[in-house]
Amino acid sequence: MKDHIFRVYDIRGVVGEEFDLKQVYPFARSLAAYLKRKSPSLKRIAVGMDGRTHSFVIKEELVRGLLESGLDVVFIGISPTPLLYFTLHTQDDIDAGVMITASHNPKEYNGFKICLGEDGVWGEQLQELLAFFKESKQIESPDKGVLTERPMIDEYIDFLVDHFSHLRGINLPVVVDCGNGATGAVIPELIEKMEWQKVTLLYEEVDGNYPHHEADPSVAKNLVDLVRQVKQDRAAVGIAFDGDGDRMGAVTHQGVIVPGDQLLACFAQPILMEHPGGSVVFDVKASSGLLELLTRWGAKSYMAPTGSAWVKKYMKEHEGLLAGELSCHFFFNDRYFGYDDG
Repeated sequence: MKDHIFRVYDIRGVVGEEFDLKQVYPFARSLAAYLKRKSPSLKRIAVGMDGRTHSFVIKEELVRGLLESGLDVVFIGISPTPLLYFTLHTQDDIDAGVMITASHNPKEYNGFKICLGEDGVWGEQLQELLAFFKESKQIESPDKGVLTERPMIDEYIDFLVDHFSHLRGINLPVVVDCGNGATGAVIPELIEKMEWQKVTLLYEEVDGNYPHHEADPSVAKNLVDLVRQVKQDRAAVGIAFDGDGDRMGAVTHQGVIVPGDQLLACFAQPILMEHPGGSVVFDVKASSGLLELLTRWGAKSYMAPTGSAWVKKYMKEHEGLLAGELSCHFFFNDRYFGYDDG
């Protein structure tokens, strides 16, 4: 694996050129050694994967390396990244997690998002992990770990239906574009259990070839089909997800794309009405208009460097109720877990 794919927030590269499938197993051995160094009591790690064409092969080699390092592995199935985060927040026996995904990148890419406990492994930690990998550090365990399968989608959906029961049965015309990404594993069943009768689904089939468009709602050309369907259905709103489901984008009933900082303002106002003087975090790319509104609404406002890990870090440090980026990562911490979930 090329050094440069160990980025600030994740590991991500072109499969076969930058990301070598043959090195996934030794990487997994080094990952186990690194995680055990950071947390000696670590025993069990959750693994999820998106629907990319090479994710299954990567999963097999990753799991093999973790098991032979003596770690137990819980495989949660094909799922969006937020489902891994949900698992880490709700399953007390899980100590760490790896998501096999390249987020919104084109189909040629794949990689990993890694968590230790509920926190992401990023920044200097990923460089430390790279050093472990380059030095071929690993654990020689006399006992092999145990692999179990624990699909978490039903539990996740049941939580959402129960936790946001006020949305159940809403008779609002909406168009949702899954972009053939991993949210297609969740959204159809969520719609059914929420009893939403007027939702039109686009591209809900999980397909790692992304045959219709790239699953990146921050790029206008990827929203063309959504805008067309919203206008055709006379829908109230259109929503699009990125490839691994930790971001969402929105268009109005007129097909106008709503930037992330404007969405953050929409989300912030009712939260601040319920929690006067609450803290809101946004990234440096947000407009001054957002800050003006937050000030007017009495929020404690904090500007973070761009990057989901930075925004989440600032939210924790300042006890933020809400955080977000222009790129449409949103972190609800008022009545949710505080991780980015489209």
